[in-house]
Amino acid sequence: QEFNDWLQDKAEAIGFIAEIDSPHEHKVLGEKNSKYTPSSRARCISCDSTEHTNLESCNKFKKLSVESRYKYATANRICFLCLKRGHQSIVCRSPITCKVCKRRHHELMHSRLRSE
Repeated sequence: QEFNDWLQDKAEAIGFIAEIDSPHEHKVLGEKNSKYTPSSRARCISCDSTEHTNLESCNKFKKLSVESRYKYATANRICFLCLKRGHQSIVCRSPITCKVCKRRHHELMHSRLRSE
């Protein structure tokens, strides 16, 4: 049963990755029909919106359960503290702490089960 749970978690994480990576095309600058131009706007890594670029403002991310947010963040190498890619919370320089429990994670990552 533990293996099945683990496998299910991995499958869900892969689904998130496929959801993020599939709509993007990466082409070399100057190539005809390139999707990238110098004026291209940054996009949210969860919902691909240009209206916001951080997960803290993403309704799709906020609608996920805390456990699903952890799985998503882990699968996409997102910091549990600042909710940005490229590093882990242990080395994050952000001074924020959870507003609920004062520990070093973003409040969107807070879970009563994890903080006990």
